[in-house]
Amino acid sequence: MLIWGQTVLEPHLHGVGFLVYWLVFLGFTCGAIGIGLLDFFAVRQELKAEQEQLMASALAEADPRSELSERDEGAKTPPQADGR
Repeated sequence: MLIWGQTVLEPHLHGVGFLVYWLVFLGFTCGAIGIGLLDFFAVRQELKAEQEQLMASALAEADPRSELSERDEGAKTPPQADGR
């Protein structure tokens, strides 16, 4: 739109047409920036949640007292036959 406004459409854009054309151009530009920022913040929030979840699961695996690792260890060791 910028190139068209400066080259092809320049002789045809006068007065109100000039103003409307550049306001539409400004609207599209601001819209694209706004959508880009919304996407940026959404991706950042999603990555932060995934990182927190990964950190929690890594700490749970590393801590032998955690509920998650106890449950995993119980599944790995067979029950003892002598009643202990």
